[in-house]
Amino acid sequence: MNYLAIQGRDVETPDLKEIARLSGAARIEGIGDNAFHLHDYKTQNGVAEFCAKTKLDFAFMSAPRKLSGFGLVAMDMDSTLITIECIDEIADLQGIKPQVAAITASAMRGEIEYHESLSRRLALLAGLDETVLKRVYDERLRL
Repeated sequence: MNYLAIQGRDVETPDLKEIARLSGAARIEGIGDNAFHLHDYKTQNGVAEFCAKTKLDFAFMSAPRKLSGFGLVAMDMDSTLITIECIDEIADLQGIKPQVAAITASAMRGEIEYHESLSRRLALLAGLDETVLKRVYDERLRL
């Protein structure tokens, strides 16, 4: 039996039903908050496009898997695992986002090395009160 995993910030029932229709899945099972397995899908046609349109993540699997079944998961966090660039959002709450974002952009263009860009950005945030970090976490950080 194969599985189609679907997850997202807000997974709506009509969207799940449409993905089940597109894939020919036999059954929808909730596996967590905003995470689902669609059992025994028949086709992958149209699923990627629909998920992109509805901002849902998906994975076609030959068997259901749990995170506990992996030994290691490594990935970039900012704008990959989460929807924001943390350091830019911290800087925004301090009123210096343009300066920090300019350094970030320079590093992304390869004009300066990552370690140098990080040092420059952190220097701008020196003395930051830790309550700003809590605000970014509570108000802006989303998977």
